[in-house]
Amino acid sequence: MSSAKYDNCALYDRNNNLLGLCPRKRFEWYKSKGLAKEIGENSLQLLFDPKIKNPESIKKGCVRRESICVVCGIDEDLRRYHVVPLCFKKCFPAMLKSHVSYDIILLCSEHMGNANYYADQYAAEIFETYEVDKHTFIDSKKETMRSISHRIIRKRKSDYPEKASDDIEKLTEILGHTPTDEELVELSESCIKKSCNG
Repeated sequence: MSSAKYDNCALYDRNNNLLGLCPRKRFEWYKSKGLAKEIGENSLQLLFDPKIKNPESIKKGCVRRESICVVCGIDEDLRRYHVVPLCFKKCFPAMLKSHVSYDIILLCSEHMGNANYYADQYAAEIFETYEVDKHTFIDSKKETMRSISHRIIRKRKSDYPEKASDDIEKLTEILGHTPTDEELVELSESCIKKSCNG
């Protein structure tokens, strides 16, 4: 079984400014799509000018991370661990669900088991406190609408906006009317958790 690790592949803009570090999979994707050229063993230079929404995020994305367990420091049998469980993170506002995941850490198998145990206990407390049944925590209809809306917005921004028509038909069927642009944004960022008391 392979061990999780940080690849720390560097991405540079056209002016050779470091934009951030990425996994090998994304590194290879940029190359395969012709969006970047390799300028070193673990370095790529983008062939386009990226839209940078938050310049502060660049500083955070340039920190090299060691491929070791954050608890004991060993570098074998590592697994990625989501500090904020995905079932909760799905309910966060869009700005907190960024692709740059600082809440993902590396743990060895022993400490992964301990972390999962305590996380399960904490989640049970949250479900009890807010009187939410963990099996119905996610509103599947809202999740479907959120997912379709997100796809529509992504397709409209692509080079092929006409590909969104099937998804628009699906969403229109669910809503009973054709969604406005404002509704699409609202639905794509909506929280999919069931309503809680408290």
